[in-house]
Amino acid sequence: MIDFSLTTADNVSEPVTLEQVKSHLRIYDSNIDDGYIESLIKPARQKAEQVTGQSLVAHTVIFENSDCDGETELLYPPIGDVSKVEYFDGSDFVELNSDEYTVGGVRSKWVVTSSAYSHIRITYTTTGLGNEDLKRLILDLILLWYDERPNVDEAKEKAIINKMAKYKVWQV
Repeated sequence: MIDFSLTTADNVSEPVTLEQVKSHLRIYDSNIDDGYIESLIKPARQKAEQVTGQSLVAHTVIFENSDCDGETELLYPPIGDVSKVEYFDGSDFVELNSDEYTVGGVRSKWVVTSSAYSHIRITYTTTGLGNEDLKRLILDLILLWYDERPNVDEAKEKAIINKMAKYKVWQV
């Protein structure tokens, strides 16, 4: 079984700014909806991350794998640093020394442990992907949510999500 949690810093820079969204919405002379528009940016980015399996901002990830065969591919590339690898000894997690595992790969990464452990936990950071096409799709999703509130046309939303899915990272 695989389990993971993403933690995003409060001060993270979203891939699109309020100014970019307002320009995309063609709102040039009003600040009335700024709070509402800002409230759409994070959920749109999160939807893009969920659909593509890629990190669009920096996250700290705690990844657990209880079906480990000694090699684990990490989720939500691009991956920055692996800060901790632990195995479960039956009662608690024990940290491995850096010489007891290797980290391979460039953008997508995997961890290979020197021994096979049945349950491991890996803590790492993602760096965030700067994909302009995905940013445009995030803007399109926000535009749809903004224009069609409160009842968004599901078919239009699905069309945008299907375009995002073309950027999906397939994990093995």
